[in-house]
Amino acid sequence: AEKPIEASIEMLCDILRTILTECAGIGVPLGISCESVSIFKAEIDGVHELFRRLQGILLDTRGSPWKVQWVEVVPVSRAESSSDNEN
Repeated sequence: AEKPIEASIEMLCDILRTILTECAGIGVPLGISCESVSIFKAEIDGVHELFRRLQGILLDTRGSPWKVQWVEVVPVSRAESSSDNEN
């Protein structure tokens, strides 16, 4: 393939659509997880794009409007976490 990352993303999106079609209405819980083990930027960016597309496909099959909302989570330092556990 001329663009192997894009071809892989399309193939995986098609597989998810098939799974969703075949499992529609039978109550099978389904989630998605994507990770990259590559050191190449194009492949790391590709896995982010893959997740976005799979998430959209999965949520679109619900048949109701949806949105993704980002919320900043402030990390708790280990020192704060330890003192909270002591109280």
